[in-house]
Amino acid sequence: NQLERDLAGVFIPVQAFKQPEPKKEVQEKKTDEKQELVPETKQQEKPKQLERLFIGNEKDKNMSVLSFITVNPVNVYEKDKGIIPKPRVVRVVYRLTEDKQQKNSFILTRQESTDLSFESFESKTAQKIKSFEIARSIKTIRIEYLQRDEKQKDDAKKIEYKTFTQWPKPEERSEKEQKPQMPDFVKVEIILFDERMQREKVYNFMYQLFDEIGRAHV
Repeated sequence: NQLERDLAGVFIPVQAFKQPEPKKEVQEKKTDEKQELVPETKQQEKPKQLERLFIGNEKDKNMSVLSFITVNPVNVYEKDKGIIPKPRVVRVVYRLTEDKQQKNSFILTRQESTDLSFESFESKTAQKIKSFEIARSIKTIRIEYLQRDEKQKDDAKKIEYKTFTQWPKPEERSEKEQKPQMPDFVKVEIILFDERMQREKVYNFMYQLFDEIGRAHV
């Protein structure tokens, strides 16, 4: 499904790393009195570092919001301009909302934009980002985020994985508790109702995430 495709393409873009200080541009400026060229220094604006790369929130033990950056967008072509594929790097936002027409059931929706900032999905301009229904008749979606924890024991390294049910914003953690920008693994369990809302189907999958294409996030 599309959620699995999106997770398979998760990565950290260059905008997420600390940006170097911009170089000063020197322009020539004429003085009114002497009519001679005088160097004028112009300071470039420093590129804004991309934050909140991977977001996983839950409510009542159910996923509420899941957002990240992926290189596997929905393939859409602009026919009026010829066969032109969309840019391959996008941010996606999944939301699980209550189905008002079906009690105890939820609907999963998906948004996608080439604007990689999560804030663009939360601001007033978010209305321009279309939301599409991915699935309904959902009982629960539970997601666990696994983080690598490497410890030195005697002469050997012991690797364990801590499990979280949410992946919080950086400002909500102290420096000591600061986690990497992404979890190392994402484990998903989806429980769906059948058409009569009597039986349940369970789907489980887990993905290892990558910093860059082809390089594991460890």
